[in-house]
Amino acid sequence: MRRLFLLRHGITDANVKNVYNPIDDQLCAEGEAGVRKAAKYMAQCTFDAVYCSSLPRAQATAKLLGVAYHVRPLLRDRDFGTMAGQQYLGPCQPTRVLAPGAGTVIGPQFDEQPEDVRVRVHEFLASLGDGDFLIVTHSHVMRWIVRETTGLPMLTEKIENAALWIIEDQKLVHRNWRPWLETTD
Repeated sequence: MRRLFLLRHGITDANVKNVYNPIDDQLCAEGEAGVRKAAKYMAQCTFDAVYCSSLPRAQATAKLLGVAYHVRPLLRDRDFGTMAGQQYLGPCQPTRVLAPGAGTVIGPQFDEQPEDVRVRVHEFLASLGDGDFLIVTHSHVMRWIVRETTGLPMLTEKIENAALWIIEDQKLVHRNWRPWLETTD
């Protein structure tokens, strides 16, 4: 049996401002504090392996968890290209932008398409056997992992920062779960 514990990286300034993350975006103080709370709770968990995106915000999250992890570039966020730093309306609802010099509204221009992310996720999942795996990654990647492993339609709900999504036996059993917020320190 395979259980996947998906953890979105801690919050960044770009997340707070609702803008597409630049590739080198770092955790903000609030993001670090949230991950530290998660780390206290997750210290009681054991995983067969921990995998992490190659981007700084995900690696900072894994480091704050205090676990040994393997960097997997396949888990990196979608390349937003010229949309990095542009505001979005909400999950899966990008802001419309003006075409350069034309004054007409066009859709967002990304350097990487959703299908590219799906292919990367499929390749990563094919490399896993049975076991319990913690995966520290990004919302776009998490959406594809959920879809590829459960067969559910593409998620459109917000995936909270530093929240767990758990897939057990090809079923999504927890979403946006943060039990560390339910306990008192």
